[in-house]
Amino acid sequence: MKKASLLAPYRRLLVLCGLSLLLHLAVIAWLVRHASPPSHRAAPQPALSVRLQAPARSAPPAPAVHAVAAQAPALTPIPQPAPPVTAPLAVSAAVVVAARPPSPPAPEQDDPDTGPGRYRVRMPPSAELTYALSSSVAGQPAQAGGTARLIWKNAGSSYQLQIDGVTGHLTSAGVADDSGVRPLDASELRPDGSTRLTRFDPDSGYITFSASNRSYRTPGGSQDRASLLMQLAGIGLERPDQVKDVIAVYVAGADDARAVRYQVMGQEQLETTLGTLATWHLVQLVHAGETRLELWLAPAHQWLPVQLRATAPDGTVSIQTVTHIDIEAPPHE
Repeated sequence: MKKASLLAPYRRLLVLCGLSLLLHLAVIAWLVRHASPPSHRAAPQPALSVRLQAPARSAPPAPAVHAVAAQAPALTPIPQPAPPVTAPLAVSAAVVVAARPPSPPAPEQDDPDTGPGRYRVRMPPSAELTYALSSSVAGQPAQAGGTARLIWKNAGSSYQLQIDGVTGHLTSAGVADDSGVRPLDASELRPDGSTRLTRFDPDSGYITFSASNRSYRTPGGSQDRASLLMQLAGIGLERPDQVKDVIAVYVAGADDARAVRYQVMGQEQLETTLGTLATWHLVQLVHAGETRLELWLAPAHQWLPVQLRATAPDGTVSIQTVTHIDIEAPPHE
């Protein structure tokens, strides 16, 4: 009786606890029953593949391009950019060729640097010069090689000239006019014994050659290779102040004609067997592969060439230096 009375106050609490326990068990059972089907449906994991593809679609395009390139390299060949580069290069080459400077004017055209009246000229008096010849190969000392001569005959209105030595064997004949020495006929003796003739035709105004079918108009002051020496002497003889900077003269060779330019290098003292001569040194301006001629003109000796030096393309140097000078009195004195 006492135990029953003691438990009476807790009977309601026990009932409530029991009900609460039953309720919790029921909720757990319901959750278990409703949660297990989703896990069952997820077993094949179709949603997993969807989630894997979704990031791939949202990924930056660059990785996707690399992936395609890795799978099919032939679709993006590396040499593909080459054709655009090659084509412009071919076009550029054509443009460069088209843009090259035009060829120099034909030698028959008057050169403005050699036109008539550019220089005042006085014909040198008749003279005969003898030279000692020497030659040397590059890197070796010079060796003596005989003698050379220059014979200049000034008859006032006409002249005759012969010269041999480093220039070869040359002759010239002509007249005097306002331009100075005016050649009419010139010749060059070749090493094989043949002779090449050059004609300055005063009627047609053209230069013609026996060795070529070409012809060139004759600007005032034109020279052949021999008469050029006397023309340069006459330029200095008439007005020494003209011997400066670059002297340009139109010159006919054995088969062509063109402007020839000499750079005035200045005054030099030249040692000769006649003593020390005061000279003006002139150097021909030439293209690569051409023989260069240098002259030493002596003002005290009517500006005549007292030394000539020819330098061949292979480096061979030939020199003729004066050993004797015989100058006649000018015809009008």
